[in-house]
Amino acid sequence: MKVERALVWYCRILLDRHQYLVLATVDREGLPQLARVAYRRDGDDLYLAVEADSPIVGGLRNVGPVAGLLVGSDSLPLVSLGGAAELLSDSETAARLRPTFPGTIGDGATYYRLLLDTLLPLQGAM
Repeated sequence: MKVERALVWYCRILLDRHQYLVLATVDREGLPQLARVAYRRDGDDLYLAVEADSPIVGGLRNVGPVAGLLVGSDSLPLVSLGGAAELLSDSETAARLRPTFPGTIGDGATYYRLLLDTLLPLQGAM
């Protein structure tokens, strides 16, 4: 149990050092969709900002499982994560988080909360 907590703690440190991850969803036809999305960690929650023209918008609307990969500046994978994404309907939380995302995120972005089932460091993180 202590090892699991240490790994989660380490993953959180890595997540705090970056702003983008690669997110994978599945569209209605069952085909994979990938996109680079901005994220923010807020306590135990991970929030995503997805541009309206992103290829993963349809997959996120289906509220199926998603998988993510945090990639380091040297292109090595650092953290693997998975879970379900839910549309953020709380306007107060969205308003509080919006300024913390990179300036490249447009006003038309949609925000999601990622409900994590899996959070694992990968070889590039060690």
